[in-house]
Amino acid sequence: MRVQECYNFYMKRILFIVNFTSGTAGIRNRLPQILETLSLRDCLVTVFPIVPAKGLVSSRILNTPYLDYDCILCAGGDGTLNYLVNEMMTNDIRLPLAYIPTGSTNDFSRSLNRGHNRTDVELARAAVSGNDFVYDIGKANGRYFNYIAAFGAFTEVSYETPQDLKNTFGYLAYVLSTLGSLADFGYRTHMLVEHDGIIEEGDYIFGAVSNSTSVGGVESPLLKDVRLDDGLMEVTLIKAPENFSEFSDTLGDLVAGTITHDSVRMFRTDHVRFTADKPAAWTLDGEAGPAEQVMEVQVVSRAITMKVPRSKL
Repeated sequence: MRVQECYNFYMKRILFIVNFTSGTAGIRNRLPQILETLSLRDCLVTVFPIVPAKGLVSSRILNTPYLDYDCILCAGGDGTLNYLVNEMMTNDIRLPLAYIPTGSTNDFSRSLNRGHNRTDVELARAAVSGNDFVYDIGKANGRYFNYIAAFGAFTEVSYETPQDLKNTFGYLAYVLSTLGSLADFGYRTHMLVEHDGIIEEGDYIFGAVSNSTSVGGVESPLLKDVRLDDGLMEVTLIKAPENFSEFSDTLGDLVAGTITHDSVRMFRTDHVRFTADKPAAWTLDGEAGPAEQVMEVQVVSRAITMKVPRSKL
């Protein structure tokens, strides 16, 4: 074997999937630095841009029978990562994954890095020499999600807030829109909730099954002790308020992170079933999902291996 062939044989092969339109689209300007970082670490990098309007989607490359890489690096928002993980699970691709968040809220990255801001260079290096972190994902009626499946007033915020508003104000746009949604007392969904041999029923303004410390770009005190790899997810149910006093009590609990009123209910489980009196709209990882009358959510324990910077652990 020639020297050059031997050198190439030991180079790490990276599939770099990039969504150039997520967030403020700043990844375009940072791409050269990321590629230089990987190349200086003896990586062969294949860049695949995500352009759904032109048929360039993650399934197009992950469905190929000759997929042969050491790691997948994803640069995009929570939605981009959601589609990628779905394709990986559907096609039984168990390659390690590295993630450079470029979206407006980046809830999953906030949870993964526990509030530490990581640079593109740090996260790109992790694809080559980072530690393995194996985390749980969820499965909702056959579709996978990284960190949240939710219904109710909050859920419309993430995909109905205009993109230019997201790009300009970041997660502040989500906060303002969320407060506006909460103020609508008329919004309610009647749900039967079954888990761990328990049956609960009520009218809810919001419900979520999550594996995250952050929702809508906001760190929640109620979720500060969440672990992403414990085989459980946190279920949050918020009852629809009947008047401003109940609304104020609910908001107080959410802000303080202490549940002192029965308007907020939280529990942990690995399997929960929701039955609504009529189809309810759900979102998965902040992306518009199906309207379902029955939604069954279960934990897929330790399903994805994420490459993280060594300093994180």
